Amino acid sequence: MKEIERSGGTTNAVLVQLPERANPGVVIQRNSMANLHSFVREARQRAQEKYWEQATDLLVELDDILTGYVGVFPT
Repeated sequence: MKEIERSGGTTNAVLVQLPERANPGVVIQRNSMANLHSFVREARQRAQEKYWEQATDLLVELDDILTGYVGVFPT
């Protein structure tokens, strides 16, 4: 069996290649995933309350975080 290969990334977004997959993936720590989840839930709540500026701020932060995760993939 081939092993998982770390091929780059950052502390919070490690790029790995699983032997059975054609494309690499990103490993995200549990606390980082929980953080993303809390941002989504809070943005949803703010939108339901019609606090659009706060919802937008949270979505901008989510976009920044996810851009960092996507940015570790080779182009």
